[in-house]
This record gives sequence, structure tokens and C-alpha cells, in this order.
Amino acid sequence: MMTIQAFAHKTGLSPSALRFYESKRLLLPQARGDNGYRYYTEEQVPQARLIHTFRQAGVPVGEIRLFQQASPDEQEALMDRWRRETERKLRELLVAKQYWSGARPGVRAVNLAQWEDTTRMIWFLHEVEPSVHPYARAIAEDRRALVSGGCGAAAEAYVCLLRAEGKTLHAEIGFRLGGGGTAAQAASRLAAERPGRCRVDSVGPTLFATLETEADDPTLCIRYSRMLDRYGFQPIGPRWERYETGSESQVLSYIPVLSKEEA
Repeated sequence: MMTIQAFAHKTGLSPSALRFYESKRLLLPQARGDNGYRYYTEEQVPQARLIHTFRQAGVPVGEIRLFQQASPDEQEALMDRWRRETERKLRELLVAKQYWSGARPGVRAVNLAQWEDTTRMIWFLHEVEPSVHPYARAIAEDRRALVSGGCGAAAEAYVCLLRAEGKTLHAEIGFRLGGGGTAAQAASRLAAERPGRCRVDSVGPTLFATLETEADDPTLCIRYSRMLDRYGFQPIGPRWERYETGSESQVLSYIPVLSKEEA
């Protein structure tokens, strides 16, 4: 049996840390003396070190307690989740590092925008000719189709250029679906009515780098490439152009740089 001082020396933990773990019922002394002194055993040394290691690795107290009460299979599942959460945090820190490496005071260039939750979207396939505002008419038509189809009105549209063939732009125009299950059901019906021309999908929690420009800016592709070089962002999907209702002359490029959806 060891006193708290001896046990602290043995484990490399401070007495205050041991008292904290006791208060959280993670590590209880093996016995209490008549004088109130705490006594620990040699067998508790690995347990104390593991608890402290988990804490230094960022595991919450409640989850450590859950780990202690879990079966071996459940413990493995918990550790696997903690690994994935740590990897996600590292990716978030990398994006933050990339942003700060390129940010300058007073210079408006790139912002970060986050979609916190999984988002249902409906996409319409179009072929349009290049012009000053090539997607304006198609966006208006799709908005009317959403309203008449029972999906509700959409404040913004997202354009994803698929490819350019000669004088034809092949693109998808997407809208975020609101209204819960009702809008999703209406969107599914609308997609079924237009096979190959309309689809519904989900976008998981995502962090985007955004770049504001004019819709008819001929230097957009150059600015986009320079932005990626300056910040070091690695897109994880295609770029979208966001158009607000009533201001189709302004466009906000959405570049997905981090998926926050957990497997």
C-alpha cells in the first residue's frame, strides 16, 4: 500500500491530479486509513497512468468513465472514435493554419463558411451558352419549378460547372432544401419526374473557403488558382458558385476544403 505522495511519485502524477481523478470517480484509493489518509496499490499504477494519458490526449472525463465500464469490444470502438475525432481536429487545425498563412489585415480575399449539419440539396442539369450571366434564366426556371413542385422558395442557388464543350456549358444548379421531410419528399417526386435531369443528394457538414467576385469577372479562374496557391488549400470537391436572389451579378465561390462528417 502506498500513500498519495508515494503513489504520485510512482506514477509521475501530482497529488492534486490524483485527488481530481478521485473526485470524478475515475480512480479511487484502495483504502482509507483511520487518519483519513489515502492508500493505493501497485496494481493501480497502470490504471492511473492510462487515465492520465487519456486526459492528455483530450478525452473527456465522462468518456473515460464510460471506457472503464465498457467491454473490450466497446473499448476498441471508443478508441477508434477518439482516433477519428483527433484526425478531424488535426484537419481543422491545418485549414486554420492555411488560412492564417495567407490572411492579411485590411485585405478582403478569402473567408471561411461552415455548414454545420447534413444538408439535403436538389440539382437540375442544364446546358447553356456562355454569356454575361449565363445561368440567370435557368436559375429562375428552377426556382419556379421548386415552388410549383412543393419544395418551397430558395434564397440562393449553387452552380457547379461540369464541363465546357465548344459553345455549351454543362452545369448543375443546386438548391438547399428546407422544410424538413416535406420538402425532401417533394424534391424526390420532382426528381422522379425528370430522370437524368434532376437529382437529390446530401452534403455532410463541410467547411468552405469562399471567394467573392463579380459574375462576369473574366479573371475568376486566375483568382481562384492564385487563392489556392496563396493559402495552400486542397479542395475536396468541385467548386460551386453561389448566386443570391435578386443579385445575380454577384457571385460567391464555394470551395470545399474540409468534410466534418464523422463516419
